Amino acid sequence: MSPRGLLLLAALTAGAVVGALTAAGTGGPETLGGGPDIQVLGRSVLGESGGWTATVPTRSAVPRRLLAPAGGCLPLHAWASERAAVPRGTATAAFTVAAPADRALLIRGVKVIKGKRLPLPTGRDVACSETGGSVLGYGMPLRAQQSLDGPASARPLSQYVRPGGTTGGSIRVRTRDCSCQWWLELDVLDNGKPRKLRIDDGGKPFTLAPPVPPVATDADREVWKYGGGNIPLARAPHNGTVGDHRHSARGLWLTPGSQAPWQLTTDHEVPAVRRIAGSLDVPGVPCVRMYRTLIAAGGRHTGHSTFVAQVASRTEQSLTADVSLRIEKAEPRRGGPAHACLADNWQLDMDRKREEVTVHLTGAAPGTELPVMTGRELDLAHPEGTPVGGTPLFFGVEPGDADYSFTVRLRLTDKAGKVTEHTLTDNGRPFVVSGSPPPDEVTVHRETGNSTSLFLLD
Repeated sequence: MSPRGLLLLAALTAGAVVGALTAAGTGGPETLGGGPDIQVLGRSVLGESGGWTATVPTRSAVPRRLLAPAGGCLPLHAWASERAAVPRGTATAAFTVAAPADRALLIRGVKVIKGKRLPLPTGRDVACSETGGSVLGYGMPLRAQQSLDGPASARPLSQYVRPGGTTGGSIRVRTRDCSCQWWLELDVLDNGKPRKLRIDDGGKPFTLAPPVPPVATDADREVWKYGGGNIPLARAPHNGTVGDHRHSARGLWLTPGSQAPWQLTTDHEVPAVRRIAGSLDVPGVPCVRMYRTLIAAGGRHTGHSTFVAQVASRTEQSLTADVSLRIEKAEPRRGGPAHACLADNWQLDMDRKREEVTVHLTGAAPGTELPVMTGRELDLAHPEGTPVGGTPLFFGVEPGDADYSFTVRLRLTDKAGKVTEHTLTDNGRPFVVSGSPPPDEVTVHRETGNSTSLFLLD
């Protein structure tokens, strides 16, 4: 077996290290180093928290499918990494180390080595609003943070790796003014002898450049707290917000991250959904994987759905909001295969309990504007230690037995009477909700216990 095969086999035997790297997003091929008997694998990954921003060396538009909020940030991160994107401000690298079969290793420290300086990257800025939902770090005992802005210094570690075993880790690197290459150097004690292991990005140094103005608005970063998920973004006029810099807003459907049931309809069968249901491999994620798979295949929210409009401000303590839906299209229910999924520990109607009102779309014609909330007082007091105040507005959308496309109109008025207007869209397109199919046409999936089995309910 090749050294690469031995490493991957050892990593899989040790647990979820390689799985965590895959789930967190990868960029570029594996790095194998450390000599003929010690193997290491390095990856550029999305990271655990604080968002992610990178510059892709292209001026072409980012494919719209990568910016669908329901799809999460991993597809955008993979697309950017394949195109040699340069992270801005912070970058995260993850690694595994496989010990030889006949002896143990002791990892004593990690150091970030700064390489040559590079010109500032140019192109299109892409971002993830928040990466709090990343699985990177679970099963990876070695974690550290370092900066490229000062002299290199080793971060002490102490991690034993049994003979034939593996361990994993991640390091988050930051900079304020360095556009440069970098890589990791592990200080390892091998059978009592010190060794240095280099970890880079597929045989090339990692890269990092100074921060750029935020792509994500305050509302983009706030909405994930309420089940909105991690939102992929590009510096282009289709991130769903319009308005001045004082306020920001974001609207989207609540996703399975809220542990509430969902139901989607597609125009055709999606075989991957059955494969996910039949191969329950990672606890707690089958419903989320099904949801993203169906959304990527053009899935439409079906029946009653919960919507959230998030408002955020750094300058105002209170605003008055008027919310309405503008019907863009109304047509008979298209039908098609329908799927629903009940996540493990799901809570029946949890999202509906958040709703302040339900908007019934039955009979609404294109061009109609339906009031949702009028004169709603928003409390935007900043929690202690935070610069941003935010308020989520939850409401239900009930389509009846037809399909509707709509945008959300949000009118904000401050104490001085100044008005800010926002039009909320689904990545530049209207939101779509489909009429409810008959119950016997819906395939219902349910996670049970600790995701050890999944039943198809008739």
